[in-house]
Amino acid sequence: MCKIIGGEFAIHPKGFETFDNTSYLQSIDYSSGRCGLYAILKDIESLRKKRGGILLPNYLCASITNTIIDAGWNYKFYDVSDDLQIETESIERILCNLDFNVILLINYFGMASLSEIVSHIRTCYTNIIIIVDSVQAFYNQRIEGADYNFTSLRKWFPCPDGAIVAKASGYPIKPVPLNENMWAQYKMAGNLLKSYSYYIDDRISLNLIERGEDLLDKNYLSVCSEASKKIMNFLNLEEIAEIRKKNAGVLHRELVQMGIRHLYSESEVPLFIPIFIDYRDTVQKYFYRNNIFTPKHWPYISENVNGINNLYSRELSLICDQRYDEEDMMRQIAVLKAAKKQMGEDRNGNFINTKVE
Repeated sequence: MCKIIGGEFAIHPKGFETFDNTSYLQSIDYSSGRCGLYAILKDIESLRKKRGGILLPNYLCASITNTIIDAGWNYKFYDVSDDLQIETESIERILCNLDFNVILLINYFGMASLSEIVSHIRTCYTNIIIIVDSVQAFYNQRIEGADYNFTSLRKWFPCPDGAIVAKASGYPIKPVPLNENMWAQYKMAGNLLKSYSYYIDDRISLNLIERGEDLLDKNYLSVCSEASKKIMNFLNLEEIAEIRKKNAGVLHRELVQMGIRHLYSESEVPLFIPIFIDYRDTVQKYFYRNNIFTPKHWPYISENVNGINNLYSRELSLICDQRYDEEDMMRQIAVLKAAKKQMGEDRNGNFINTKVE
């Protein structure tokens, strides 16, 4: 059987032994990105004495919208183009007609260029509060001019949970009561069992991880687990960044030769390398058959939850994380080439068939 690429990180007890990042331990207070966002919204309420409304991009994870709804805020979607650029005209149209006082920006895959858009918003709308979602941008969190920033750990590292929230003013955000984190314990147990997949069926570990995800769904008030703090204390973050950048460079080189549109920045550390293709779901099944579990960002729930954007049906994330090397990158490219050959392509190199057998 081919080596599995993708899926949840395995956590091995030996991973607690090697490095020292004690500076991070002071800032990992929350259990998840949605928990961090919820705390930010409550902090804004304490300052503005009202909820108001928040502008959201029409390409986002449903958990963001659900957090906004459960926090009691109104929201409206602004447009994001098919190359992940924010369309400022759509923001201006909304703000001309609605009294919204907060905007959320997403640093997509750790490679979005947000500095100019933040500067533009700050210049045109001096009273608006800017929140940057850096869940996909652990290594590129701080955007000058933004008021709040939050990121998450478990998509990047072998941690069951953990999130960091930063406030530009330097003052701490208003504390919210945080409870014991049960969902991370299920995920931790599942991630540990994945290290022993030779002896323990993967379905057992996945059941535990899925149970943790179910408990996470509406959990906005839980503290980061001690396990994740311990793991972060012993990760070599610089080495991880270099591996990700090297893997991303290999994928970029090959995707350029194939003529497949994708997002890439040589200077940034990516979460994934997203490609934008027709018949995305068919191509994804081809990867799955080859034990490569490329995710899509993000699952589409409804217009009310996600907005409307073609990216929901065209984006597929190639895997470039620290568990893998150049050989694994080339294996993904080989599968993509095989899918393209079998499906066929038009004169512009686009996928044209809807079936891969």
